[in-house]
Amino acid sequence: MALFALIPRTPAVGALLDSRVREKYGDNCTRLDLGVWIVSAPGTVRQIADSLNVISGEAPLSPLSVIVFGLTGSYTGRAITTVWDKLKELVERDSDA
Repeated sequence: MALFALIPRTPAVGALLDSRVREKYGDNCTRLDLGVWIVSAPGTVRQIADSLNVISGEAPLSPLSVIVFGLTGSYTGRAITTVWDKLKELVERDSDA
């Protein structure tokens, strides 16, 4: 599996993205502040975007409303412990695949 960051363009799109990501990826994701999602899943950035109907423009996630980045699995910064625990879990899940 690979890691992806999903970044909504607006808070309104972020609220819509929340339900889609939770439904599609369940425990294989975590939501960070400002509506950014980290997802652990097989596939490419295009496949992740397609799984959420980002590219097709199907309402409510229209084209250009969500950016999907592929991540390397390395990270650094400052956050509360629960964020680091979940990121560690997702990275380990990614490396086990």
